Amino acid sequence: MRLIVAHRILIGTAIAFGLFFTAWGVVRYMRTGQGIHLLIAVVAAVITLGLGYYLRNLKRFVRLPESQSPPASRSSGEHRGRGF
Repeated sequence: MRLIVAHRILIGTAIAFGLFFTAWGVVRYMRTGQGIHLLIAVVAAVITLGLGYYLRNLKRFVRLPESQSPPASRSSGEHRGRGF
């Protein structure tokens, strides 16, 4: 599995958790009336929206080369670099 796929799965899981946490905060606020739960819900919603934007525009944030093919192997006669 490529790393970008694992990254997308992880971000998707974080979005799902954020949606759950937002809903939990709203329910707790409606039951108790405590403003802290509303604040938690709003902060969780903002972070979740940010993660959704990030996931949707991931190609902008992560510069992937056009072709994901491995570089061509060099012959033993070619040498690049300074030889450290």
